Amino acid sequence: MSWHRLRFLFYQVLLLIFLLLYSVVKFSEGNMIAVLFTWFSFIIAVNTVFSILNFLNIKLSEKLTVYLMFAVISGGGVLTNILIISTPIDSWIKGFALTILMVLHVPLLIAVMAYLKERRA
Repeated sequence: MSWHRLRFLFYQVLLLIFLLLYSVVKFSEGNMIAVLFTWFSFIIAVNTVFSILNFLNIKLSEKLTVYLMFAVISGGGVLTNILIISTPIDSWIKGFALTILMVLHVPLLIAVMAYLKERRA
């Protein structure tokens, strides 16, 4: 069991490193898509920190975890989309950024609603 959890954690860290490197390369090219991948990197980074804490058997409050993920996804997504929309770039990048923001919010809001419903019952 521990080996599978460690392997999953390793792949998360590897994905985070690749996303950060891709963002740095795109920033150096002056491409605005780097902002979007930086936002993805923050989401993966928070998830990786939660996985590391879980692997070390350090438990966080469920409320804190939900609020942090919601802040990273919503706050980062809104800031990213404001930055992308305010710059003169291709409209497909703007549409892609807005679509990703909506796609990430649907499962998160469903999870929050299920969590709140479970807490009431």
